[in-house]
Amino acid sequence: MLSGGSVTVDFRDDERRDDARFLGTRALLRLAMINSFHRLSDKK
Repeated sequence: MLSGGSVTVDFRDDERRDDARFLGTRALLRLAMINSFHRLSDKK
């Protein structure tokens, strides 16, 4: 994982970072859904 805190970026890199953040959020949501699904199936 890269953190661009101390790096100066142009607007295109900023858009790319927003895309990466969006994809990361979707991946986290998918993991949360899978975890909750497994918990529900374990209760049966």
